[in-house]
Amino acid sequence: MSNAIAQSTNAVAISPVGEDNYNFADAVNRAAQRKVGKSGITTERKMLKRNDLISACCADYRAHFASIYGKSDRLPSDIHGKMVEAVDSYLAVSLQAVNGLNVISQRRGFYHDHRNFQVTERVVNTGENSLGLSEQLFGINCILGEAERRLKAFLAEGTPDHDKQMQYQAAVMKATLTKQFITREIANQEKVKAEAATKQ
Repeated sequence: MSNAIAQSTNAVAISPVGEDNYNFADAVNRAAQRKVGKSGITTERKMLKRNDLISACCADYRAHFASIYGKSDRLPSDIHGKMVEAVDSYLAVSLQAVNGLNVISQRRGFYHDHRNFQVTERVVNTGENSLGLSEQLFGINCILGEAERRLKAFLAEGTPDHDKQMQYQAAVMKATLTKQFITREIANQEKVKAEAATKQ
């Protein structure tokens, strides 16, 4: 291999960012993020399994500095420690999304982990946050669009199921009424602001 090829290969393999400047928090965030659907109703999905996050981040680090570490190389203990610390910090922040102020329910149930031939207990905590009117309007537009899509898809099937059709139509109607209410509230607030501005 010529020197020119070797130099170009090293330029690709070695990140311009030095090891000291590697952003551990960004690596964890990238590893945790999962795709969301096109409907817009789900705004974020994360994988928060600690060991999987640590493994993914270590793989990212090795890939980032491919000229230094092989795919199966063990990272130095100080680098691995920083990675574990970044993952634990990310998990702590993520778990605060459901807290004593917004929690509304908890569900526990058996889960069949067929790959490992065991049954586990899964715990799901659900929180609910209030939103401003502009965020509510965006959200209801997403919900209404999804309800209309489902109704359209059902009607295209041509299946004679009156009850199901009524359910889909009711979902569209409820979302439409909520959108109308939110739109009126926004208009009322803007009117109040405009009147207050004229009095100053």
